[in-house]
Amino acid sequence: MPHPFLNDAQNLLTKAQQTCAVISTLEALEQFRIAFLGRKGELSFLSDRFVTLSLDEKRTFGKEFQEIKQALDLLYEHKKLQLEQATTGSAPTHQFDVTQE
Repeated sequence: MPHPFLNDAQNLLTKAQQTCAVISTLEALEQFRIAFLGRKGELSFLSDRFVTLSLDEKRTFGKEFQEIKQALDLLYEHKKLQLEQATTGSAPTHQFDVTQE
């Protein structure tokens, strides 16, 4: 049986993915950002719980917690880019560094 913290982290990611999938405006995306990534958001609440774990539990679940945080950030950024492109009707522009060969 998975640890309750890990179970809650996975549920948070699933909930965020389902919520993000139906977002169709930048305003709704901002509400998503506040609800999941904001200072009083769900990730912050989970982070507060992470702090209370024992040292052994932190070692065990730390990597998974960081992966959840990164997944939520990427989910937000990808949706933002998608909505901005839909709003402007433009294809993504690829930037490159001319100083690199």
